[in-house]
Amino acid sequence: MQLLWGAILLFAGFVAVSYKKQWRLQQSNMPFFTYILYNRQRGGYDEIITTMEKLSADQSSVGKDSTRLRNMFSKLLLIAVVHLVLLGTFEFIHTGELTKLSTTLAAQFVPNVVQVLSLMQYAYVLMFIYQHYKAINGALVAMAEVFKSDLTSCSNSLNALKQQHHQLHLLAFRVNELYGMLIVMSAISVLVGTSITCLEVYQFTKNTDLFREWGIHAVLGVLWGGLYIGRIVLILYPNHLVENEVR
Repeated sequence: MQLLWGAILLFAGFVAVSYKKQWRLQQSNMPFFTYILYNRQRGGYDEIITTMEKLSADQSSVGKDSTRLRNMFSKLLLIAVVHLVLLGTFEFIHTGELTKLSTTLAAQFVPNVVQVLSLMQYAYVLMFIYQHYKAINGALVAMAEVFKSDLTSCSNSLNALKQQHHQLHLLAFRVNELYGMLIVMSAISVLVGTSITCLEVYQFTKNTDLFREWGIHAVLGVLWGGLYIGRIVLILYPNHLVENEVR
């Protein structure tokens, strides 16, 4: 039933994405997982992209940082794909049966993949906000000497920075609002998954008949644990940087 339900969801997602690509979206070169995000959060997606484009146009000084950010997330995506491939491979070795593997993929693996890719997009927006907050603070530091002598000459620049800061503030609240349910569900699933992994490791150490499989199970525990930690880091670390830079 889990496998059937997973297949139905995947088919429904494919049909929805194909429909949006054919009839609703104007950009033919949009990446696949961008279509997935558009399909999930249609109302907020255009709003976020428009705000990010406007802020990028207002702050041309962060161009190099934006390129660095894209490169960093491209590498992060590659690492995530390799990690997930290893996880799927070791699950197949561990189960040894195609039916069990299909059940595991439908019940655990596919939802985790969707969560990781969605959280990466969430983290990307927050890192974008962090870079722009950092650029605003850098501009204020550069104008510090001028403030002491002639504050009025910087009024236009200060007003522009204030408007950008306000837009970033609203963008941060908006993206957290859109991804709030995903963040809560990710935190709950990480808690449950970690508890189950620890329980399985304990059972394997106590059962001498299963102890010969300890090596493969230990590798699986490490891979699943890395996936749980990665999801938490994708939520906490960008928020920490944004909060720190704002203060």
